[in-house]
Amino acid sequence: MTAPSVLGNLLVALAVLASVLYAAATLGPKSWRARAFGALAAWVSRQPAWLGSRAIAQHLSVHSVRAGGCGGCGDCGSAAPAKANADVRIPVAKIGRRG
Repeated sequence: MTAPSVLGNLLVALAVLASVLYAAATLGPKSWRARAFGALAAWVSRQPAWLGSRAIAQHLSVHSVRAGGCGGCGDCGSAAPAKANADVRIPVAKIGRRG
């Protein structure tokens, strides 16, 4: 293998990995996102101070709290959860048949 083909394969692998991580973060459960942001914030905060990663760690820790989603404040775009007893009840006799 030549160097350009190895570099090309590495770039394709990184692009596929990025898309898988994005799909998991977007489609995954909110609790997983909160744990992932928290773990990433903890990892970034353990990096040396000369890298200047303190602000990034604080930003990630804020997002770890927001990513949990309470489902009711309206700030994160989620609506309040429906009540368990909010079923629609229609008597069978009132359901008409289409002809």
